[in-house]
Amino acid sequence: MGGRIALLAASIVLTLAVLELACRLERGRYYLLHWPNLVLDSREGAARYLDQAMVHDDELGYVPRPSHVHRDAAHDDEGLRWTPAPSTSGPYRLVGLSSMASSKRPPVSSKGR
Repeated sequence: MGGRIALLAASIVLTLAVLELACRLERGRYYLLHWPNLVLDSREGAARYLDQAMVHDDELGYVPRPSHVHRDAAHDDEGLRWTPAPSTSGPYRLVGLSSMASSKRPPVSSKGR
């Protein structure tokens, strides 16, 4: 019984170690050799983004900074979110039943079932 518990504990620790390495590798090779606090890094990054993209407002708290452009979001001169027009050319394909697209489909009759 003790061997099974030890095997279970070892497999859990090994799984968590592999998951930690995978998460750090996904962030970049730098994080494999340097082990900073990832939660603190994310929190500070969010605070930096908030300082860059938002302006303090006494009534609302924070409002978008006018004319702010970032890779994830952009705001116009009035502080409204700006999104580019959708692309008309792209890998779009209409999918449906071919019987629905046919104009020569016979009418459905409730008689003669």
